[in-house]
Amino acid sequence: MGADGVATYLWQQMRGARAPVAAMGGALAARMGLTLASPWLVGRFLDGVERHEPLSRVEPWAVLLLAAALLTPAAAYVAGSLASAVEWAVANRLRERLATAALALPVHRHRSMTPGALVERVDGDVAALGALLSNLGLQVLGSAGQALAALGGLWLVNSSLGLMLAGLVTLTAWVLERFRRATVPLAEAERQANADAYGLLGELLAARDDLDAGGAAPYAERRLAHAAGRWQPHYVRAELSAYAAWAFLLGALGLADGLVYLVSGHLYFGAHLALGTVYAAVAYVGLLAAPLSSLREQIAELQRGQGSLLRVMAWDQRPTAQPVGRCGLPAGPLALAVSRVSRRQGGARGVSDVSFTLAPGQHLAVVGPSGAGKSTLATLLAALAEPDAGTIHLGGIALREVDPVELRRRVAYLPQTPALFAATLLDNVTLFDPTIPPTRVADALATVGLEAWTSRLTLPLDPSMLSGGEQELVALARIWLSDPGLVILDEPLSRLDRAHRAQAAAAWRRLLTGRTAVIITHRLTMLVDGWSGDPGEGPTGLVDEVLVLDEGQVVEHGALGPLAAMVQEPASRFGQLLAAERAADGMRP
Repeated sequence: MGADGVATYLWQQMRGARAPVAAMGGALAARMGLTLASPWLVGRFLDGVERHEPLSRVEPWAVLLLAAALLTPAAAYVAGSLASAVEWAVANRLRERLATAALALPVHRHRSMTPGALVERVDGDVAALGALLSNLGLQVLGSAGQALAALGGLWLVNSSLGLMLAGLVTLTAWVLERFRRATVPLAEAERQANADAYGLLGELLAARDDLDAGGAAPYAERRLAHAAGRWQPHYVRAELSAYAAWAFLLGALGLADGLVYLVSGHLYFGAHLALGTVYAAVAYVGLLAAPLSSLREQIAELQRGQGSLLRVMAWDQRPTAQPVGRCGLPAGPLALAVSRVSRRQGGARGVSDVSFTLAPGQHLAVVGPSGAGKSTLATLLAALAEPDAGTIHLGGIALREVDPVELRRRVAYLPQTPALFAATLLDNVTLFDPTIPPTRVADALATVGLEAWTSRLTLPLDPSMLSGGEQELVALARIWLSDPGLVILDEPLSRLDRAHRAQAAAAWRRLLTGRTAVIITHRLTMLVDGWSGDPGEGPTGLVDEVLVLDEGQVVEHGALGPLAAMVQEPASRFGQLLAAERAADGMRP
């Protein structure tokens, strides 16, 4: 993307903070004017002293110089405060948009990116961009304006000196711009390597228990060392490019300083310039080098900010894949029709040419061996991923045409590992919806057997202190608060022990009554012998049909009603899977 596109994007972001931007511009202009006035005032003072003028004519220049010296830091402080306000206002709006874009990513994209990489994309790049915005106001624009004004002042002092320095500054600016274009890709690569390293670190920290238990700490150290090894050359190249730019500027400004001393000294001794004018000329050249003490860090920060800016723009300006649906869904249980749906997961087969229908209020169990495509099918039915081919109709309406808000309200999806947040129990159950009264939340908790938790609604919830079964029950309470027409369960009750499984199963029965349901499970004994796994309990009657997947394809689909025939039929894939499961569990065939 060209410089025009980058400048346009930055201006669009800053338009929302017009008032502080305008105030910041005024403060910068005031600081610049006061800074440029000081050399001129000193020059007038020195000229008066050299001409032996009376104190009454020299003293006002000293008073004005003192006032400028006092007002300059005040203007700089105001400009810095306003620049910080602009930075936070723009950066926070960008964080909100990028977080929304991250949450809208399909499931397979989330699985291909570590949480650390996502955080670095949403927050790390925006923080670097915020520094760019701040420096853009205080350093780049301020320094550019100060340089132009200094050249103007030098031109007024002596047109020959002004013309000479203007040519040198123009050449320097042209070289630096060419240098910037060449080094921005280096900064962008460094930011990407940084994100990869921190993403890996977050992944390894999340798996620290498994790594310790398996004695895989050396593996983690090797991966971190490899990531650091990949990051280091990018970092070194970016830093060296900043040092090279700084060295070039240092040389250019040293040349300008020497030329002004040489020419102005020659003119002074030739009686063509007064002493005060010589001082003003030298001081104006010095103003070009004022930010030199921190320029190396600023250049490196600007380059990192530009690399982050390109990454932010790539996400923020990503076109919408398809128009948002506007259709509503009919009330009550929803009919489900899947027609020749296929979806590949990361280049491997997910599901292929899957078709089935489910009448309103009917319950379907999807079973099959590990890797058969059951969870892929669940994400497709929940509209968390788009099929590569085929269509899914819900309530007679194509899934992509349903309004997203209506879809999330009417379709409840319970993944294998429900997400809980470091927030109150009330916020975890309501998903931060303040319109849901606590009494309804208490009823939902009581329904799933967590009535003892009602007194803890407003207390912080630490997800790490909950068992897998308790997390699943909290997620079940969430579903109770809505009125879904379709419930999709991915391995329900898989993390509950037998003592709590029957209790939760009763809640599931009440929830699924009068609703369409798709239950993904690999525990076939749960369908045949009951939720608790006790052969004496008998069939639960919860499921009406069974669909068997293998290698992403439907290999068997039928009603579970004639249970004995399906289980005992030698050619039945369901019966074969059930027999293998019972044999593995040490149960009677």
